[in-house]
Amino acid sequence: MRMDLATKKAALTRHAEFTRPHRLCGEYLGLSGDDAESLTTLLQSRPGPAPNHRLYCRHLDSSAVRALSMDPAIIDVVRHFIGNNVMLWLSTFWIKAAEDPDTPWHQDVWFWDGTIPTVTVWVALTEARKDTGCLRFLPGSCNRIWPHAAPLGAAGLGYVSSVPVNDDKEVCVELEAGEFVAFNERVLHRSLSPRSKTPRIAFVARYSSPRHRLPHGKLPLFPGHVSLIVHGQDRYRVNPTQGVDWFWTDSCQNTNGAIGMHFGCRPAFPVP
Repeated sequence: MRMDLATKKAALTRHAEFTRPHRLCGEYLGLSGDDAESLTTLLQSRPGPAPNHRLYCRHLDSSAVRALSMDPAIIDVVRHFIGNNVMLWLSTFWIKAAEDPDTPWHQDVWFWDGTIPTVTVWVALTEARKDTGCLRFLPGSCNRIWPHAAPLGAAGLGYVSSVPVNDDKEVCVELEAGEFVAFNERVLHRSLSPRSKTPRIAFVARYSSPRHRLPHGKLPLFPGHVSLIVHGQDRYRVNPTQGVDWFWTDSCQNTNGAIGMHFGCRPAFPVP
């Protein structure tokens, strides 16, 4: 459902940190937990654009992931944050099992040095409740960059450590499968491990305006990495970008590690 201008402005004011749950309007409304697990298993079984992480940036070579990242409901919400020109520069799937550790309080801005305003969209592909690993936010935390600990583990995550966080003020955003929440790069958030045998599966995509230069030293994520203009246009040309008709193939990755700019590439495999 499209919002009128007054409603959009009110939504932007209320949800500058994170939004209420929104519902996808595409085919993923009917995706079951088994379907989500089958999709991620299939993606993990086939090489993708990122050499060392098969669930990274599959929107570049999978038509199914592309469709999910461009669901009209998602794009509509992202536009409330950053305007009509929307650039998608990263996506991944998070699979969280009961034996996995809790994800502590953190700000996403820590990962790219605070240089680019970003909207993260977190889509529940399986139910995300308090006992199954839903996201938890701390309202009012986006007014500053919080101190983070040194990177821990192979994932290089940074966690808030030197400033106590009052968990009593956290807001749990519970989602049905097929619902999503959007939030900015500065809001503190965390998730606990699911207390069930069934893993929690989420799709996460990050969007920015193409007017902002992606941080050097952090991007490109891999040779040939480009961002997609999923709404509007790129008038600024400060990042390697492509349109939504472009798909990754092996020819898009140059041997010298430079960014591939092949407009003629087509899907290596269209995941149904």
